[in-house]
Amino acid sequence: MTRTARAALAAVVLGASGCGGGGSSGPAVPEGRDYLAEGRASLNAMASSDTVPEASRLHDARSLFELALAGRPSPEAHLGAAVMAMGLVGLEPLDDQDPGPPRPPDAAQADLPPDPPHEWTGPMQPHDLPPAPPDFGQPPTVKPPRVKIALLWRLLDGVRTPYAAFRMVEPVVHIRQGLTPQRTRGAAAVARRMAALERLDAILAHLDKVEQDAGFRITLPRGEYSVVPVAVELPEVLLFDSQVSALRAELAFSLAYVREAAGGPTGPARALDRNSDGRLTPDEHLPPEPFLNLRDPALLAKARESMLRAADKGMEGVAGVLARPEDSRFLVPNIPAVRPALLELRDHALPTVRKAATQLVALRVPRPVLLLPNPNDSDRPPPPPDWLGDDLAVLVKLNLPAWFSSPPKSLRPLAPTYDLRPGIPLRDRAVFPDATFAGLFPEGLPDALLR
Repeated sequence: MTRTARAALAAVVLGASGCGGGGSSGPAVPEGRDYLAEGRASLNAMASSDTVPEASRLHDARSLFELALAGRPSPEAHLGAAVMAMGLVGLEPLDDQDPGPPRPPDAAQADLPPDPPHEWTGPMQPHDLPPAPPDFGQPPTVKPPRVKIALLWRLLDGVRTPYAAFRMVEPVVHIRQGLTPQRTRGAAAVARRMAALERLDAILAHLDKVEQDAGFRITLPRGEYSVVPVAVELPEVLLFDSQVSALRAELAFSLAYVREAAGGPTGPARALDRNSDGRLTPDEHLPPEPFLNLRDPALLAKARESMLRAADKGMEGVAGVLARPEDSRFLVPNIPAVRPALLELRDHALPTVRKAATQLVALRVPRPVLLLPNPNDSDRPPPPPDWLGDDLAVLVKLNLPAWFSSPPKSLRPLAPTYDLRPGIPLRDRAVFPDATFAGLFPEGLPDALLR
C-alpha cells in the first residue's frame, strides 16, 4: 500500500452500521437445560454458513447466552451475548430508509443543490458513488443496497481494511455537509442511533468480562483460511473490541450536535432572502434552534474515549496475533496473506487514531464525491478499490482536542451564506465565516473540501 493510501482518510466499511440488539433484563432461568451449550451450538451453526443470519436467529442465540449468564456467568457466555448483540446492531438501519413523500416544488430544498451523502455504507467502490447532482446534467447513478453486519467470524473483513477505523471521524471531517438544511435527520433516526450507542456500551461491558480471562479460548468450526476448527483467543476478542469501539466513536460524533429538525424555512430561495440583499444567510435558510446546537458534551467525551479504546485494544490484539506461530490455526492467523494488514494496523492506522484523539494530526482525506470520476458517466474502466492518489486526496490538519476541551455550543455560527445572484444558491459560491471551524482545522479547511 502506498504512503498516500496509508495516510488516506478513506470512508471504508467498518463492517457494521445500524441499531438493534441490547442488554438483558435478567431472564428467569428454567432448570434442566444447558443454555451455554445451546448458545454455542447456535453460534457455530451460524459461523459455518456463508449467509448472513436472520435477526430471529441472532435474537434466539443472544437469549440463550443471556440465560447462561443469569445461571452461571462465564467469559464464553459474555462473548456470545456480545457477538449476537453486535450482529443485531449490524442488521438494523441507523437512518431513515424511506425518505417519505417528495417535498413540494416550492420547498427551499428544491432550490438548493443536494449534497452528497456523508454516511458511507461501504468501501468506496464505483457503485457506491452517490447520484450526480441535477446541475451536472447527467443521469443519477443508483446505489444498490448493501448488507452491513459485524460478526466475530467475519473479523478478518475489518482487519483487512486497516483504515476502516477512520470512519469514526468522518462526521467531523465532512462537517460542511452537516451545515445545510438538506442534512437534517429524523427524530426516529436519532432515537435509533441513541439506542445503538447504548447497546454498544453493553457490548463493550460484555467484552470487558471476557478480557479479564487471560486464558480465554473457544473454537469455531472453520476459518477463512482453514476448513478445520480454528481457535478464538484474547487477540481476536481485542480486535473485535477495537471495531466495536470505532463504531461507538462514530455514533457519538454523529449525535454530539442536534441534527433533527421538525421543519425549516420553505419557499423559493429568493423568497427566503428576507432583507433582499442577494444573500441567503444561516438564519434565513436553516431550521430553527435547537438544530445544530450541542446536544451533550459528554458525547464528545465518549467519542474520545472510544477512539483511545479502539487504538489500544487493536494494538494489543495485533501484537497477540503477530506473536503466534505461522502454522497455528486461529480465526486471525499470523500468515503472509494477513500479516501486511496487521502491520498496517500496528505501524500506521491505529497509532494515527490514538494521535488524533490527543493532538493535532495530519490526514489525507478524499475530495468531495462531486470531484471524483463517476465510471458510469464514461466508457473508461472503473478505478481500482485503492484509488485515493494525490490527485484525489487533500491534506488536512485536524485538531479534535480543540473540540474535546471546548466544544462550540452551536454550529450555526459556522454555517455558510449563499450568494443568490446566480439565481440559485450554488455551493461553489458559499461563504463560510470561519474556515478553521472553531479550531477544528487550525490551518483552515481546504477549499476543495468546502465545495
